[in-house]
Amino acid sequence: MAGDPALTELLVGLGFDELSMSAVTVPAVKERVAETDTDRAAELAERALAAETLADVEAMLAEGEADDP
Repeated sequence: MAGDPALTELLVGLGFDELSMSAVTVPAVKERVAETDTDRAAELAERALAAETLADVEAMLAEGEADDP
């Protein structure tokens, strides 16, 4: 899970400050961490925690991917 760059913003927003992943995924996740706005990540985490279904969370994450440059 931590090795999936699509989940990096959510994990940072949830307060994770250490992530364990395979070495091959480190560069992509490291880049995403550097690009993450912590305030936006915290807002995403709050919305995800309030979501009623996994599908709702997945939609939020997909929406965030669409917003990325």
